[in-house]
Amino acid sequence: MGMHLDSDIVYFLFVTAIIVALGIPRIRRTIWLPRDLEFRDVPPEDLTPAQAELLSSYDQKLAGLGYRTFKTYRVTNMLGHNLIRVYLSSVDPAKSVVTMVSSPNKALFSCHVEFASKYADGTHLVINNNNITGIFDDMPGVTIRRYKNITDIAELKRRHDAEAEKFRDRGIVFYTPENYLEDFRQYHVKYCEHQASKKLLRWDSQTGVYRATTWTALRGLRNFFNPLADNFSVARFVAGIVLGGGLPLFVVMDRVPISLWLRAHLGANALPAIAFAPLIVYTVAGISVGLLFSRRTFIWGVLLGILPAKLLLGVAQAGYAFWMALIADLTGRVHNRRKNVL
Repeated sequence: MGMHLDSDIVYFLFVTAIIVALGIPRIRRTIWLPRDLEFRDVPPEDLTPAQAELLSSYDQKLAGLGYRTFKTYRVTNMLGHNLIRVYLSSVDPAKSVVTMVSSPNKALFSCHVEFASKYADGTHLVINNNNITGIFDDMPGVTIRRYKNITDIAELKRRHDAEAEKFRDRGIVFYTPENYLEDFRQYHVKYCEHQASKKLLRWDSQTGVYRATTWTALRGLRNFFNPLADNFSVARFVAGIVLGGGLPLFVVMDRVPISLWLRAHLGANALPAIAFAPLIVYTVAGISVGLLFSRRTFIWGVLLGILPAKLLLGVAQAGYAFWMALIADLTGRVHNRRKNVL
């Protein structure tokens, strides 16, 4: 007797294969880094009201920690859009940086804060709340701690200072207005060279940029299929189970009672409602997932659309689940564009 393959598994593998086949060349083609960074100062009058308001909120929080604005600028030759504000202190050698980035189509937006220290032996310490999972390797000699769900700037600074105690014997070096940009340029060059040594970037002499390799593309796809990457939290997971998983489970479990209720209240008009009820419920569930997770919405839509009903009832409707995933992805993109100040 031949082995039976579940149709939902076959459907999922088929869609996964298509995503991988299209994703690898797309990432190789569209992801790149310049070797030499180009900076452009952004004066206050060039900021939009939304940008000024967001940065002002960080100004106030960091002022309470002894930091003042040093520079606001853009890296003009980076992929996508960015806006960066650097804060320095006259009494604290560490710097603080607020970084806003978005994808070229503005469908993805992120804003994070970091505190960083550098030392005489060339090592660095970086503490941030960046909730985007990267696809490149950390630099040797650079200790990075990412606290994705910490929004309290004072707590982030406390964690930086606690970690910095371990580096006291390395000789702290002040970040100063005179050395900041040149340090950044040199660090970026070393960063690109390190990624190239790991076969994650390759130098394209025709365009003068470092381009992503197949290994980088595979990491990007790994992150795409990893539901725990980026802005995952227990609270979002629970809400996703209730809304994204519970609604599809409800419509599968109670299809007959729902049909009877609709017939009793709509009479002859019940048939269209019965036919579209699953589509409506999966659409609402997809919108919920898109608003909850913002990123990794497609994979969360697939998992929550299929697994609860499959595990608890032994049934699943992969077609509806992928519809839910598409709605979740669209909702996440719209949600990101709405909060994007770039």
